[in-house]
Formats: sequence, structure tokens, C-alpha cells
Amino acid sequence: MNTYYEPFFFRILRFFGDTFICTLVFGMGILMKGYWFAFFVVIYWFFYVVRYNYLGGQSITITPNGIFYYIKPFQKIQVGWDGFQKTGKFLFREGLFIKESYLIANGKALYITFIPLSIFAQNWRDSDIGQQIKQFAPYLFEKEKSVQSADEEF
Repeated sequence: MNTYYEPFFFRILRFFGDTFICTLVFGMGILMKGYWFAFFVVIYWFFYVVRYNYLGGQSITITPNGIFYYIKPFQKIQVGWDGFQKTGKFLFREGLFIKESYLIANGKALYITFIPLSIFAQNWRDSDIGQQIKQFAPYLFEKEKSVQSADEEF
């Protein structure tokens, strides 16, 4: 059982992206003399900083039973090896598509269909993550090989 964590670089990018948006909205609130609005933006930004810098981050744990994907502090996805459909890209990230799964967040189930793996390793297929997934779910990579061989024929 191995656990992989989101690199610090991605956490910094995510933090500064949302910080820029909050600063922009805060400035608009001040310019429009919406001081209460600007005050609530500052409060929101404070809780955002606490959540993502002290509690936040993403991690993935690969076990013989499946994958646990954590979006800390409140969300956890658990998928068995038979629950994956294919590998692919979604919103500029590569990862695994899920047949059926649910996101556990505050006791409520929300459906989710993708686990990004490219945030844990640049070339995840050739990394330790990819090797472990090949060990437990080789069928995901057999589909890729058949598509690659079909492309080579043409």
C-alpha cells in the first residue's frame, strides 16, 4: 500500500489562482463602495487559506483492493479495481475514468467519474503509480495498446 501526495507546486498554483480572483472581487467591492461585500470576501479568503494550506491537499493510496483518492480535508473517493472504465484525459489532466463511484463529503454521496493521476507524477504511466496500477488492473492498459496498434496500422 503506497500513498502519493500532491506536489507543493500544484498547491501553490491553486492557492495563487484563487487568491487573485478574491483580490479582484475585493477591489471591485471597494470601488463600488460595497464595504460589506469586500469584508465578506476577506473572510472567505481567510477560510480558503486555512483550508487549503493547513488542511488541504490531495493524495492517492493504491492498495490491492483499489484506490483511495483524498481531497482533504472533507472528501474521499474509494474505488475497487473492477470499478475503473478506462484511462484518458479530462480538463488537461490524465487519469482514470470510473464506472460507478461516489464521493463521500459530510455524509452525502455525490457522483464523480474521474480520478486525476497526472498531478501526482508527470508521466504517471511510466512512474511507480503506473506500475502499481498495471499490476492490479492490467486491462486498463490493454485498451491503450489496442488503440495504439490500430493507429500504427493506418
